[in-house]
Amino acid sequence: SSVVIRKMASHETMELPAKGVFIAIGLQPNSSLVSGLCELNERREIVIGPDCSTSYPGIFAAGDVTNAYGKRIIIASGEGAKAAMAARQYLLDLRRRKKEKLQ
Repeated sequence: SSVVIRKMASHETMELPAKGVFIAIGLQPNSSLVSGLCELNERREIVIGPDCSTSYPGIFAAGDVTNAYGKRIIIASGEGAKAAMAARQYLLDLRRRKKEKLQ
C-alpha cells in the first residue's frame, strides 16, 4: 500500500509506502450525533469517563470529539482502543446479565 503526497505550493507529488493513514479534519467537535443523548461540555465535547463511557449506557466515545486531555492523533488512537475494549466488555456483561435473568 502507498499514499500519494502533493505539495501545495509546487504541486509536486511523491508516492510513499504506508500501512495506515490517520486523517485529521479540524478542531470543532462534531458531536451532533449524540446531542440530547450524552452529556456535552461547554465546548460541545462529549464528556467521557476513564473507560471512554459516556453518560448514556452503551455509548462510548474517543478522540478529539471528547473532553479527553491532549488533542493529538496518538492519544485519540489509544482512546479508540480503550473505547473498543470497554464497549466489548459492556456487551459481554450485558449478555451475562441476560443469561442470569433467564435462569
